[in-house]
Amino acid sequence: SQDKGGGGGSQDKGGGGGSQDKGGGGGGSAGGADEDGIATSIVDGIKRSNGELTWRAEVVVPREGGAGPLGKRGTTAIRGPNRTDKDVVRDDIEKLVEAYKTGGANEIRKVQRELNQSWVKK
Repeated sequence: SQDKGGGGGSQDKGGGGGSQDKGGGGGGSAGGADEDGIATSIVDGIKRSNGELTWRAEVVVPREGGAGPLGKRGTTAIRGPNRTDKDVVRDDIEKLVEAYKTGGANEIRKVQRELNQSWVKK
């Protein structure tokens, strides 16, 4: 399950005492979206079994298609794998942002899958 506000869930969005490093890489902006509507942040990941902290890239992009029934376009959060090194997370952010800018939603999802399948190598 996902826990978006407190502790105890398998994913913590930083609301349960965790920290969020807004704009931690890849041309991210501090808490807001850039001119393309892309916002980036480094969010807390799940602790490893040995207690080591991890972090994840989070890139929020506008949804494809027109406005919804309320006139809003909406956004989608794309997250990378858990990493033990924030520099690797910043690299993940750069790759995800570049993928979105060059190929849109399909390309960013492709890169997300590649990153999530590569976590064993890092």
